[in-house]
Amino acid sequence: FTGQGARCAMPTLYPLRFQPILKRYLWGGRRLHTELGKPLGDGDDYAESWEVCDRGADQSIVAAGPAFGDVALGGGKRVQVEFVSANPTGPLTAGNGRGAAIGDVLASVLQAAGYQVEREYLVNDAGTQTDVFGRTLLARYQQVFGKDVAIPADGYPGEYMVDLARRLKDELGARYVEPSFDAPPPELVLRGVDVMVEQIEEDMQRL
Repeated sequence: FTGQGARCAMPTLYPLRFQPILKRYLWGGRRLHTELGKPLGDGDDYAESWEVCDRGADQSIVAAGPAFGDVALGGGKRVQVEFVSANPTGPLTAGNGRGAAIGDVLASVLQAAGYQVEREYLVNDAGTQTDVFGRTLLARYQQVFGKDVAIPADGYPGEYMVDLARRLKDELGARYVEPSFDAPPPELVLRGVDVMVEQIEEDMQRL
């Protein structure tokens, strides 16, 4: 699932005022202050005041308003920031939360630098971990119906799998209890993955 950055690169609903970039050289002085009223720091070598600039490292910074501190370095270029992207085989961890905070801050910094940012969470619902998830889910699902079935040796032992199996029992009934399955039914696995994705989305929204 993705999310577009809501901030514009440079809002135009109010007069933009920029912090001047003061250049100091040996031949400078303090006339920028005495004649133009520019606030200067200490020293007598202020030679130039660049009011609006987009030149290499010299980037004008918005001085006030909703875009305070923003620069136009990105020029509205589109960038995508993918972060967290944990497999939907279990709840988010503390490490995932750290990745979410770092990724969101990075995206916000890029927005403030004038980029059009898209945030992305890649849902990786295929591969070995999803296969283990499916086999564990089928075992837990059959257990809640009283079947004497052991979870796989490499399965997920977390209590959340029991809670998920109980939810799917309420939703799906006993359709996957009989007969025995050589592999987890795709419909059961996909519904389990969907539920995990829903929980991850809720956690990400709270973060």
